[in-house]
Amino acid sequence: MKINFNFLKPKKYLIYDEENSKFFKSYLDPKDTEILHCRKEQFNFWILVKCIFFLKLNYKNYIFFYIQKINPKSIFTLIDNGTLFYQIKSKVNCKTYSVQNGLRTEFEDFFSKEFHKPTNLSCDKIFVWNTKVGEKFAEYINCEYVPIGSFKNNISEKIKTTKEDLLYISTYRKTNLDKKIYKNLTWGEFIKNEVILISHLKNYCINNNLKLSVLGRYDEARGEKKYFEEKFGKDFSFNYIRNYPTRPTYSIASNSNLIITIDSTLGYEMLATGKKVALFGIRPEIYPLSTRNYLWPNYQKGKGKYWLNTETVTFDDFSNLVNNLRDMKEEEWNEELVNIRKKIINYDPGNKIFLKETNLN
Repeated sequence: MKINFNFLKPKKYLIYDEENSKFFKSYLDPKDTEILHCRKEQFNFWILVKCIFFLKLNYKNYIFFYIQKINPKSIFTLIDNGTLFYQIKSKVNCKTYSVQNGLRTEFEDFFSKEFHKPTNLSCDKIFVWNTKVGEKFAEYINCEYVPIGSFKNNISEKIKTTKEDLLYISTYRKTNLDKKIYKNLTWGEFIKNEVILISHLKNYCINNNLKLSVLGRYDEARGEKKYFEEKFGKDFSFNYIRNYPTRPTYSIASNSNLIITIDSTLGYEMLATGKKVALFGIRPEIYPLSTRNYLWPNYQKGKGKYWLNTETVTFDDFSNLVNNLRDMKEEEWNEELVNIRKKIINYDPGNKIFLKETNLN
């Protein structure tokens, strides 16, 4: 934890959360923008003194006093799945804007039944992936919701990278397989279908003479590359793309011929841009884990032209879906895109809707 002694001055804009502030900076005047560290990694000494003086020394009051000192006209955040931001509106006289920052479900997330949500939450506007997610937010928060798709994806600049035949977006986690993640369900049971899918992926590439790249979630230090080497076996060669701070993730995915994913945010984002993505909803059919599968909050079992929601995926199931996607004509895929952008995840390059709705254009 760091203490700074800066004397705060009023600013027109405030970004709630330093970690994701870079995504807003290109739209805001840097000379008139303040960043609030809201992960308890840094505190302002003078605001702490004020909390002590008024006998209100807790984190919530620290946030309120900090914002009151800055006195912004607008506050922006990408922490859409926390509740503290939605308690600000009643304490300040400014506009509050929240932006959906990733895939949302009912498992260990804002919409989980076990996730405590105070009453009287409010926000001027929440920018969401689609209308249905917006309606879910509106069940708990007094707000207007605006479907824009993925804010980050809308501003990402795609650069040319190595062309990948087939890209698998890793959802790896370094976790004890016996660790219970929901009631009596272990992590090993949660990912068992994923292990089978990885085997299908390997065999499909061998049968079709395709080169596979795995887009890593972490760097090699966490054992991710070794995990895939063990699952694929020594006889199979693949390209592991480790994660690092400046990795051009969106560009790598955008330059792939076909993408395979289970429940990654990036998979949905690439769908929105028009990339062909095969989504396999193979998480256990146990609520709320099943909400991580494709189409939530309109989840349904079955399959579509590019997606499959079932715990059991045979190699034929896998091959048929991927072959269908690879062979699909552009006209047919464009028809699918219309529905994807309307119901699943919108796409607004340059965030024109966001800029208009926040009066930044």
